Amino acid sequence: MSPTLQKSVTPLACAVVFMAQMATTIYLPSLPDIADDLGVSESITKLSVTLFVISAALPVVAWGRIADRYGRRTALGSSLGIFLVACVALTFANSAALLLGGRIVQGIGAGGAAIVVRMVVKDRFSGDGLAAKLSLLSMAFVVALGGGQLLGGVIASFGSWRIGFVVLAVLSALALVISLAIDNHKVLDKGEAAVGWKTIVLNPKFYKPAIAGGLGFGAIVLVQQLSPFLFAGRFGLQPWAFGAFGILYGAAYFAGAIYVNRYAKTIGSRPVMRRGVTIMVAAGVLLALIWYPPIGGRTVLVLFVFGYIALTFGQSLLFPNSAATAVTHFAQGGAIAVAYCGLVQQGLAGVASVIGPVASDERVWTAVIAGFTAVAAALVFTLRDTTTSPSSGIRADARH
Repeated sequence: MSPTLQKSVTPLACAVVFMAQMATTIYLPSLPDIADDLGVSESITKLSVTLFVISAALPVVAWGRIADRYGRRTALGSSLGIFLVACVALTFANSAALLLGGRIVQGIGAGGAAIVVRMVVKDRFSGDGLAAKLSLLSMAFVVALGGGQLLGGVIASFGSWRIGFVVLAVLSALALVISLAIDNHKVLDKGEAAVGWKTIVLNPKFYKPAIAGGLGFGAIVLVQQLSPFLFAGRFGLQPWAFGAFGILYGAAYFAGAIYVNRYAKTIGSRPVMRRGVTIMVAAGVLLALIWYPPIGGRTVLVLFVFGYIALTFGQSLLFPNSAATAVTHFAQGGAIAVAYCGLVQQGLAGVASVIGPVASDERVWTAVIAGFTAVAAALVFTLRDTTTSPSSGIRADARH
């Protein structure tokens, strides 16, 4: 790959992550309107979020194998093409079946694109340097988190929810064109594809940080999925107001991404990860407790937004470092480990999203969020440091 094309890898990865996250955030403010327009229940629109998250998670290892066997460019182009077709179809959806089916296909494309670009980044970086690069992807995530929700709120208030899918179609088409310029890197003949899943998944240095990051992701997905109805119902706010709050969440994630990018290489990704999960635990407890005893609506709103912001900031520290920690100690199989990490983390987010349609009571789903953060903290703080074992290519345990 030429130096010019090498420099395009990170911007392309950021663009794809931005697009994949926008598929959720630009959509959220319109959920109540979609229910009215299609004549379906709120649980159906919540289910459309669940199906997107699950369908993004389940095929990620298959996408990783495709990227190994047929090349990164081939896999990325295919996933982006699927995402584009789904966006076009969703623009014209007129029934619950088309909406849910389109979101499944869209999730398959989004999950594939997001995991392949992370594999491309993993091909070039490792260790704390990988954590720093993943923090740049977090910045793209944050722009989609805040900007997507704001744009979605404006669309929901002053236009048709279908416009959001048009925007996503344009973004995916541009990403598809840019992806044609990257190297079609394959690893089938370099030994990585031969690494068995047990070697990766059953290693505590993999599954502890991977699960911790996935639980944090699940907490964010759950609060994203249910907050539009909380804002519209309990707090009586318009969609544009809910969208405007996305700027605060986006700023929190952006601040965390900058923090990771600055300190991951100096103090190490492990301490940053611990700080992030500690903040998430505190935020999860706050979100769970504000409903006991009942207090004024405005006070609850302020506390909820504060807790949401803190949860978002903590996840911005936890997520890139958990992913880097999970995959970086594999000298062989590192790229496919990225796919398994994506499966674990997206899968846990999918589990969280299943809770949404059945947990309308704020006391239930905020308690689940608090539980997720507590388990994530337990995993992070029981994770042992590692040192490199040159003979095996996999890092060996080294206690403090």
